[in-house]
Amino acid sequence: MNCIISFKELYGKELEKYEVEGKHSGDVLQAMENKLCSEIQPYNTYSLKNCKNIDKKASKKTLHFKDNEGNILSYVMEILDARYLKKNI
Repeated sequence: MNCIISFKELYGKELEKYEVEGKHSGDVLQAMENKLCSEIQPYNTYSLKNCKNIDKKASKKTLHFKDNEGNILSYVMEILDARYLKKNI
């Protein structure tokens, strides 16, 4: 499946859209979370504690990161559009 994911502030505006592939919607969210955790690297300590617990049917996940001052920043990843890829046989 090929998905468009919206990454936005918890109670605010959309920051970015990403196109990600995966077998299930939960796998797509997990791949996106792993990408964000590696990009935001020293701030990922809080989110990585529950990084592997995404339900396979999930369409939305809240992420929490700590900044340099110890403030917790919350963001939401949400699948906006999903297309199933056809396999050529």
